Amino acid sequence: MNPENIILDDISIFCIIVTHNPQKTAFEKTLNAIFTQAPDHLISEIVVVDNDSDPQFIAWLKVQNKCEIIEMGFNSGVGAAQNRGISWAIGRGASHVLLMDQDSVPSKNMVANLILASLKLERYRDQSVVVGPRIFDPRIGKDFPFVRFGYWFIKRDVCLKGTGNQYQKTDFLIASGMLIPVSVLKQAGLMDETLFIDNVDLEWGFRARQYGVRLYGVCNAVLEHHLGDKVVEIELGKGVRIYQHSPLRQYYMMRNRIILYKKSYSPSAWIIQDFVRMILKLIFVVLFFPDRSANIVMIYKGIRDGFCRIRNFEFGMPNPDK
Repeated sequence: MNPENIILDDISIFCIIVTHNPQKTAFEKTLNAIFTQAPDHLISEIVVVDNDSDPQFIAWLKVQNKCEIIEMGFNSGVGAAQNRGISWAIGRGASHVLLMDQDSVPSKNMVANLILASLKLERYRDQSVVVGPRIFDPRIGKDFPFVRFGYWFIKRDVCLKGTGNQYQKTDFLIASGMLIPVSVLKQAGLMDETLFIDNVDLEWGFRARQYGVRLYGVCNAVLEHHLGDKVVEIELGKGVRIYQHSPLRQYYMMRNRIILYKKSYSPSAWIIQDFVRMILKLIFVVLFFPDRSANIVMIYKGIRDGFCRIRNFEFGMPNPDK
């Protein structure tokens, strides 16, 4: 388990799970997978930060006796909930925080492999490091590569089978499964709460990189995770998979990418690549997605609010209907 003989005595990992009306059976699977991470006691505490879920879910969660619970009282968004959990963990002496989504399921040794990789990379690269797992979407039976942004292309690094402890340098890690040293959070800052949802992790990663932090994917740490609300497969001679989101998510995705375009630390290579993807996505939405009218309206509002920096808040939540 620990061939590098890395000392873990001073490591205190706090797991932060953000919830908003999760499906109870799926969330129980997530919670049990985190609770039974090997070796025992590698995770010091689990805290669920809830964004105004159904009272029945909260009542059920309280009797599980597996985690601390922070109730936000309203839907504060992903970034705000993560920040509340991070501050709570730091106040209790965490050395690292592990961010998790409510429907992500870690493999048995995911956390152990992440922390060993983090400490090994810090030791041998002499730099601050944030690591994340290999993402596997069980709906399509596919691993997702770690990406590097180039001006004319995106380099996709896949984890080769049978390679053991393999690390991939990457320009982006999704929040779920990301293991962040507290020292890095103190250096780069917390999550941008104004984004509410979507691209919160992307923005933070870009910001951290300007402070010299490096991001790595860890191939032998695996996380089951659903990207998008559902998968739409379109046959254009060759199967093309598109991740479909609700109209409201389309709003946040479009608004937040525009906001990120204007950040000084957003890589210009990513901006160019993402702008092209945005145009192609608009075409696919118009041609293939159901609820075309609702999607188009919300995409327009997202672009408008991104450029005009309109932020209407209702109970802490940006309201695109205004």
